[in-house]
Amino acid sequence: MKARQFTFLLPLCLAATPLLAQDGMSSSASKNLSKKDAEIVEDIGDIKEAEVKPIKWRTSIGAHADYTSNAKLTGNNSSSDVLFFPTLQGGFNAELGKGFTFDLDVKIESALYSRYNERSFAGYSAAATLDWRPKPNLPRIYIGAEPYRYDSFDTGDLMTQAIGASAGTDWGFAFNHGNSLAYFGYTFTKYYTDPGIDNRSANKFIAGITHQLRGQLYGQILYRFMYSEFDDISRNDAHHLVGVNFIYQVNRHLFGSLGGTFIDNNSTQTRASYQSLGASLGVNWQF
Repeated sequence: MKARQFTFLLPLCLAATPLLAQDGMSSSASKNLSKKDAEIVEDIGDIKEAEVKPIKWRTSIGAHADYTSNAKLTGNNSSSDVLFFPTLQGGFNAELGKGFTFDLDVKIESALYSRYNERSFAGYSAAATLDWRPKPNLPRIYIGAEPYRYDSFDTGDLMTQAIGASAGTDWGFAFNHGNSLAYFGYTFTKYYTDPGIDNRSANKFIAGITHQLRGQLYGQILYRFMYSEFDDISRNDAHHLVGVNFIYQVNRHLFGSLGGTFIDNNSTQTRASYQSLGASLGVNWQF
């Protein structure tokens, strides 16, 4: 498989399990959701060919049905639920020359709970990233800003809003005759939130392998560790996530995905510690 195919598939591979959107519940209220936990696509970045168009536009529409064993995200309980995640996403990537690129991504998403419908929410976010890669085969370095807002469907009230300021680096390389891709990344993010009790710093590490199993079928294994320190309350979180995804490319625009996750969140606040198992089945149309 060529490197350009990984470029197209990686964003879908890494977003294939929307249950990840649940693992960033903040301290002040278990409903508060962190956008950075909802997305791990930015951890990896683009693996691109040397020759690309100066500006590349993109749009995608996706829908995922998810099962989680712990919808409340507290302790180890039987609050299992099935969720539906419709998503509309768009943006562009611009080559600035001398190894610099600018990327803008805008997303509208929602989570509809079957059992705990009072937890359903709508989210709005944007991510602006400036990165630099001195050579195509070297790691990239980037900075970014990401505002987000989540509103409750049940009450119409604000759940949480914030802006995250990030800096990090990542690197991916193909092997196995171009049929496999390994990637590693580190990101530091400072979150300025409303309510302010959720102001925090997060150090995030990610590693994974994507492999072409056969034809248009791809498999992925990833591990993520995130350590968060809260500014205004005595709370530190150590968050572990292991994910497995399978992605089938129907054609150049349509993808299907099947994924599973295990999450273990250890917190100095007892009620913020939890474990959960998740499974996801989804479809994504990119154009």
